[in-house]
Amino acid sequence: MENKFKLLEMVYEMAPVGVEVYDKDGHLIDCNSYDMEIFGIEQKEDFIGAGVTLFNNPNFTIQDLELLSKGESIQRNIVYDFDVVRSCNYYPTSKRGYIHLELKVSPMMDEEMALMGYVVVMNDVSYIKRRELELEEYNLKTELVNRICNIILWEYDLDRRVLNVYSGDSIIPYADISQETYLRYVHPEDRQKVKDVFVKADNLELDIIHLAIRFQSPDMEGVKQIVLDGVAVKDEKGRIIKYTGIRRDLSEWAELNEQLMQQNKINSLILKNINSGLVYMSSDCMIKWSNLDEFASLVKKMGANSHQPGDYCNRMLGGKCTGSSRCPVKKAISLNKIQRDEFKYGDDTFVNFVTMPVCDDDGKVLGALLKLDDISEHKKLYLELNRAREEALLSNQILNELIEKMPGGMYIKETNDEFRYLRANKAFCEIAGREQLEVIGHTDFEIFEKEFAEQYHIYDLRLVAGETVVSYESSPVINGVKEYWHVTKSIIKTLDGNTVILGIANNITKLRENIELKAAKEKAELSDKLKSAFLANMSHEIRTPLNAIIGFSELAIETEDEEEKSHFLEIVRSNNEQLLRLINDVLDLSKIEAGFTGFKNKEFDLAACLEELEHTMRPRVTNPNVIFKVVSPYRYCVVRLDKNRLIQVFTNYMINAIKFTEAGQIVMGYEYVEGCIRGYVSDTGIGIDEDKKKRLFNRFEKLNDFAQGTGLGLSICKALVEAQGGAVGADSVEGVGSTFWFTIPCEAVLE
Repeated sequence: MENKFKLLEMVYEMAPVGVEVYDKDGHLIDCNSYDMEIFGIEQKEDFIGAGVTLFNNPNFTIQDLELLSKGESIQRNIVYDFDVVRSCNYYPTSKRGYIHLELKVSPMMDEEMALMGYVVVMNDVSYIKRRELELEEYNLKTELVNRICNIILWEYDLDRRVLNVYSGDSIIPYADISQETYLRYVHPEDRQKVKDVFVKADNLELDIIHLAIRFQSPDMEGVKQIVLDGVAVKDEKGRIIKYTGIRRDLSEWAELNEQLMQQNKINSLILKNINSGLVYMSSDCMIKWSNLDEFASLVKKMGANSHQPGDYCNRMLGGKCTGSSRCPVKKAISLNKIQRDEFKYGDDTFVNFVTMPVCDDDGKVLGALLKLDDISEHKKLYLELNRAREEALLSNQILNELIEKMPGGMYIKETNDEFRYLRANKAFCEIAGREQLEVIGHTDFEIFEKEFAEQYHIYDLRLVAGETVVSYESSPVINGVKEYWHVTKSIIKTLDGNTVILGIANNITKLRENIELKAAKEKAELSDKLKSAFLANMSHEIRTPLNAIIGFSELAIETEDEEEKSHFLEIVRSNNEQLLRLINDVLDLSKIEAGFTGFKNKEFDLAACLEELEHTMRPRVTNPNVIFKVVSPYRYCVVRLDKNRLIQVFTNYMINAIKFTEAGQIVMGYEYVEGCIRGYVSDTGIGIDEDKKKRLFNRFEKLNDFAQGTGLGLSICKALVEAQGGAVGADSVEGVGSTFWFTIPCEAVLE
């Protein structure tokens, strides 16, 4: 027993974590060697004699001290500033700057549960912070709410009688939740209590809500102890309009902290509170002691054959032992210096090793203390964040390519007094008669003659003064030739909150010279209006997924909850896909309207084509309440058209029908009428009101504001069909259903 106690004392003294012991009045009475190393203390007597007290520690809050006085533990991560320590002569230290500390304070009780003192355990995690820079920028308050308090915000809408939850709830979804849905998450024995509260709330009988219940659902492991607190929100006349509050998960606080029983168990308590695997080995690498029984999952991942006293470290390291002087344990022993290493086990397990030599009072190396930390999740998060950033970068590259390939001139300018060009595509530079290097970074006065530069400057000032959009014509002399331009400018906000001027310039010289000048001018003005609308819509549609990508990437960095990380990253991926779809649709639409899409007309059997399309679309009709069928009035219908473009139109129609049909049927078919193929998709869905019918085939127009999509599908269908001399349309009755159709002139061989 005496030898075991001495071993524990040795492990305590040589542990690679700082340990401080305070008496019951909070006065420092002892610390270990690593603690002195952390805080730059040469003599333990200087530290203890400096008058350091636990209850005067500026890093502790009043709440922390209250918890300690009640016999409870506190655990925090802090940034420890040595310059502050030196400035106030808190204690003598040789260190400057700051370090990151992992801190835990536990009260010590005797057998009669009387307070004996306090134990403070500190781990210097600065090394990990330096290795993972992306994880340094944590918000302490948010971390405390999410990790310790575990608080979820909620709101009950009295008008719709639905509940909304916020703040990253991993149990219940964010969307509107009915009373019936919410009750499915409540333990059966507590459902009546929740029903009674709903009834009183609906009857406006509650001012304050306090409810302790249990959550349990078929897809949830175990039972969660939940406390709901809320208040009534009233309008200016004192009428209750809604209820809002917080939900706290107290499950983790159900377990009682172990009590200190004897003074000679202090070192064991310290070691158990270290969130790392510890192994003490003699100078010949024999294991003398370890706490790896409490880290069974880590040991299994490492493929260890044994980690028990009496075995050698090569059986514990899972084949990672080099058997040479390069071994981190042997290096720590031979060099009498701490070694830091990182090993990989299998495909996805990473373990951080810190090997510290253990010496006697004479400085002789007796062995080594090995500290093991599973950093696999940190590695995984780091890789996932890098992947998310790469995807965002790819999206930005695609956006830049889109701007560069725009058929019209496009540029971006500063909004300061000089209005320098930040970006200009090749089309604009060609209009201006300059190379890109002669435009980017320069002002209008450096590019154009003074007369025209002053004109452009005035319009820029108007935008800065508050105008949303300015549009004007100009006739500068470019390379000795008078040109005619039409320019549209607007102010847009960037993702970082700044503003820039976005301009579109078109050379209209040929239009001015045209005999039908008046008609061409009217068309140009209409085109500018459409471009302004397109610009406004593109700015909104592109900004939305980009904001989501950046915002949720930052949230993923800030949180340590793995379910939240996965959820945020999934949102990033979804918005990236949405952005790519938007850009592809815009490029497709631009090519069609510019006449760059050549139709590949070939003969094919339309009846067989629809049969193929049926096999493609049927798996998408997943609602068992919806019947899908295809109508083909002919055995053969040979036409000469672009098969792929025809399938594209049918597919867009089908996607909308599937999205907005909850019950009934969806019918896809065609007929040959008066020298035209007439294709259609009919459904028994929600239908379309009269106002929206007029805007169905416009750009960025969605049938439902809450449905996913770019809002360009129907406009692409319209452009494709009209480019082939056809027409599109929709017949619909709200609440009954819709039929989307198109006609394309062509000859057909029927049977």
